[in-house]
Amino acid sequence: MITRLTIAFFILLFSIILSLATSNKLNNPFEYFYNLFLVKPDNLNLAIFTQIRLPRTLFAMIAGISLSVSGFILQFLTNNCLADPFIIGIASGSALCTLIGLYFNVNSYLLPLMAFIGSLAISLVVIKIGDSDKSLNSPKLLLGGFAISSFCSAAITLLVMISPNSLKYAGLINYLFGTLANKSLTDTCLPGIICLLGLVLTIILAKGLRILNLGDILAMNLGLNVKFYQFIMLIIAILMCSSVTAYCGIIGFVGLIVPYVSRKIFHADERWQILGQSFLGSTLMLWADILARTLISYQDLPIGAILAILGSPFLLYLVYDNRG
Repeated sequence: MITRLTIAFFILLFSIILSLATSNKLNNPFEYFYNLFLVKPDNLNLAIFTQIRLPRTLFAMIAGISLSVSGFILQFLTNNCLADPFIIGIASGSALCTLIGLYFNVNSYLLPLMAFIGSLAISLVVIKIGDSDKSLNSPKLLLGGFAISSFCSAAITLLVMISPNSLKYAGLINYLFGTLANKSLTDTCLPGIICLLGLVLTIILAKGLRILNLGDILAMNLGLNVKFYQFIMLIIAILMCSSVTAYCGIIGFVGLIVPYVSRKIFHADERWQILGQSFLGSTLMLWADILARTLISYQDLPIGAILAILGSPFLLYLVYDNRG
């Protein structure tokens, strides 16, 4: 496990270096950093590095960790490998509340807060639906999430269609498909803090996930307060995912792909899986962002679209693999 974790760490480190050196094309990272700090250090290049590339790379890592860990938690609690964080309505709720804020000309500084609150509120509604029969691993959680997400998507379409000035929603297009563009170091503060706290708490509480996997009755006999534990873990998952969604929009499939792969590679213990998927999730997001910047010259593609193209075949594979 240590060897595998070390390999994953060095792959992540290489991805970070490459991401920091990439603009609208792949650059030689050694040549880039040599010129930036030793040969041609100037204020403009340093400003581009510190204000554009560094925040974007940091946010990609934060998003990768948060979405992966939240997916890991939800898949464990629902006992379903198809449980992506966005199935409980986090993305659609966040996008809907952001659009409502734009519709009523809310101050742009309050939009992330509205997205955060909206995603939390809708997620709690879905959780209540899924918990109606006292079992969170009920299919009601997934079906309820799909229904709420569909409702929010329909509401988004109607709001855009009835708007007297559709041009003011042009910036929302990238948000709806997920983007890491135009991030600042300030934007990374709240998601970064929530990501770090959520990661630490998940590692501390990881033993309970293994006990919970034995079944609710046996877990209670072993001394685990099942309802309270499920509630705490769900809140951690919602906070980690919604904090990222509030700032970078709808990015799916990370919470679906990474936990599954992590279980295959770091199968010994849940704590190894959490650490491993932190590296894998960050690496996946960094490479998806690199592709979004370099696939088409001078055009920043939505990272959510890139991950959807990669993740859709993976979802089909999981459905086929679990058809029995």
